[in-house]
Amino acid sequence: MDILLKADIFFFVTTIAVLVFLVLGSIATVHLIGILKNVKYATRKMNTAIDSAEEEIDVIKNRIAESFIFNFIFGKAKKKGTHKATKN
Repeated sequence: MDILLKADIFFFVTTIAVLVFLVLGSIATVHLIGILKNVKYATRKMNTAIDSAEEEIDVIKNRIAESFIFNFIFGKAKKKGTHKATKN
């Protein structure tokens, strides 16, 4: 075979391989973008749910701390740092 013919075959096969890799890479990129959008949506939903749960937990904590039974059993919480230091 002529060297020029071998070079033409090599470049033809290389061109086909590059095109196949470009198509596969494009498909993979499209799927990756879709996955990243879903992850972004899921993390936003989780952050919203966490914020909501945090607010509900604060409300429940305050209701428990203010309840008569809780204060009767455990007593009221004492504030720290209200005593003045005495000098000797």
